[in-house]
Amino acid sequence: MRETIIRRLTYGANVGIGIILAFILVVLANALAAKYPKRYDFIQKQDLYKLSEKTLNVLKELQEPVEFYVFGNPQNSELYPKVKRLIDQYCDASSKVTCILADDYILRDPGKIQKIRNQFNVTDWDTVIVKVGEETKELKENDMGDFKFEHNYYDYGQKKKLVLFKAEQALTSAILELQNPEQKHVFFTVNHGERSILSKDDRNYSIVKEYLERDRVLCAPLELYRLSDMTETNCDLLVVAGPTRDFLEEEVEVLRRYITQGGRAFILIDPNSDCQSIPKLLTSCNINVGDDVTVDPTTRIAGTGWFDLVIPDYPGHEITKNLDSLSIFYMARSITGVNHEDR
Repeated sequence: MRETIIRRLTYGANVGIGIILAFILVVLANALAAKYPKRYDFIQKQDLYKLSEKTLNVLKELQEPVEFYVFGNPQNSELYPKVKRLIDQYCDASSKVTCILADDYILRDPGKIQKIRNQFNVTDWDTVIVKVGEETKELKENDMGDFKFEHNYYDYGQKKKLVLFKAEQALTSAILELQNPEQKHVFFTVNHGERSILSKDDRNYSIVKEYLERDRVLCAPLELYRLSDMTETNCDLLVVAGPTRDFLEEEVEVLRRYITQGGRAFILIDPNSDCQSIPKLLTSCNINVGDDVTVDPTTRIAGTGWFDLVIPDYPGHEITKNLDSLSIFYMARSITGVNHEDR
């Protein structure tokens, strides 16, 4: 009898201690999860909503709180659940980001969501208000996605279908715009056979214009012959994109003054170019552009040709510090100082 009692007491004590330890582990796990939150998606097979490196860098450098107000009906919107899932990633990436969702209130407190809609003067569903500090920007569905209309055979109407989800670009650009209200200006020289920012064929740079304008950088063509000095413009960067014809002497002089007075220029000169005025200008600025093509057989990788210069990594520098992958340059010319020291 005594042994039975002792055995029961021992068993009960072990169970009690086990319950206490389990409780302590649950409390510790929740405390750690609250302090170091991490999201894992076991349902989604493809990581469609992984934030880009650019967005992560923007969120890392936030100085002011960012608030998203998301308006949409989860029952009949293809865009809304995708935006909601994406903004969850923004919130996970930075403690400065918060979000208010329409479906949090649409059923249990419709008056509250209507009050918020009135506050920001929102008239349409599938709208996101981005607020940084006291500044706000409204993003509509066409800012966050491209759609097409298909015939609905059930009611003979039109069915709207999302074909391109571009909300991350819109949200991150809105944050950058609200953080930096001052717009930058980049001008591209024209009339000398340069790559065009207005044409959409493969040779030209319309895609460059599109990416820059997402970051609130205004791009425009510039006719140098109309200027006596670059101070007549509000240029933050001048791009000379692969000219094939020489610049006029007056244009070269405008460029010379701009560069020597500290202006920023991004100059691209193809090998075998008939444009000789720009290399001569650069020589006068202590930069020698070689009449050659640079190759490096030691860095070649599968899928590249002999004239593809592969740069696997970069030395530490402010410009290249965020480049963590290799770069490939086609038909690259050598650049040296006039005293032949590498630059």
